[in-house]
Amino acid sequence: MGDQHETHNRISQSTIHGNVFMGGVLTLMGGRRPRLRLLIAVLSVLALLGAGTTYWALTATEGGKGPELGAHYDPEHADADSTTVVPRVVKPTDPPAVTGCEAARTWAHAQGGTDVGASPLSVSMVGNGHTVAIEQVRATIVGEPRDPLSGTVVDCAGQGEGKKIDMGVDLDSPNPVALIGAAGPVSFAPYFTDKYLYLEDRKPEIVSLTVLATRHSYDYVLTVEGTVDGKRRTWTLKDGGRPFHVSGVRRESGTELSTHGRGWETSYGTGSGERIRCNPCYDQDQQEIPGTTVAVAPAGYSFPSKPGYQPGDPIAPPKDRPTAQTPPLTVDG
Repeated sequence: MGDQHETHNRISQSTIHGNVFMGGVLTLMGGRRPRLRLLIAVLSVLALLGAGTTYWALTATEGGKGPELGAHYDPEHADADSTTVVPRVVKPTDPPAVTGCEAARTWAHAQGGTDVGASPLSVSMVGNGHTVAIEQVRATIVGEPRDPLSGTVVDCAGQGEGKKIDMGVDLDSPNPVALIGAAGPVSFAPYFTDKYLYLEDRKPEIVSLTVLATRHSYDYVLTVEGTVDGKRRTWTLKDGGRPFHVSGVRRESGTELSTHGRGWETSYGTGSGERIRCNPCYDQDQQEIPGTTVAVAPAGYSFPSKPGYQPGDPIAPPKDRPTAQTPPLTVDG
């Protein structure tokens, strides 16, 4: 046994990983009780610290953060044309000097504006160490559809650049799933027919998503369906904690404030924001995008020009020229 003040420690049947003691039997030979308590306390602390270190390392290497997906309104969307309705009469001194569609769209949204006809969103996705396959992107309508919104329409036309994956969703459709898009127009062809969208480890995949609405105004969220490491997964994407929203297209004449990069102009138009659909679609180099051709446009569209109403739907007669104060600069004839 040796001197009664001498302590002998022996750890048997153990494996050591970093700072962690896995299993094992601790045998204490002799020694005083205070020393025994101190030794037990030190070993316990080391074991807890080691266990925490091992858990953190395993979590980091096994992708504990998980895939990240998000969506937001995108003023730099590939489609430079934008139409927004501001829910008030815009005074002559209200519009700021603008040099492009991004500034016009940002200003209109800051005034409480809602996109009309088509709402440009950006969807970002990253795998974070997991094997992720995106199988579908769809819009899920929240609440009941409403009439198109009234107010001053703010319009901007410019040249877009295709630099992301282009998709579209038509909220007027009974099945609003992802459609193949170009840099602006949207086809009638589903995007996820015979392919998936695979996410890389640290490289975000960016989708330019054009959400279409002609007949009604909608609140909606995006639903993304896929797999993570072979297991089914569904993500719901919102505008922060709220649904996204988009206005339908008004059929009567209304005030339209537009800029083409040369200052503001005021006119009175009808159908502002209504989008042309493509069949087939073409890219920035005027090359046909494969898979965008369909034999027949879905019912309810005045194909091949613009989405419209079902035959026989009432269209409101044009209103008289508005008498309320409107933004001036130039008023067309």
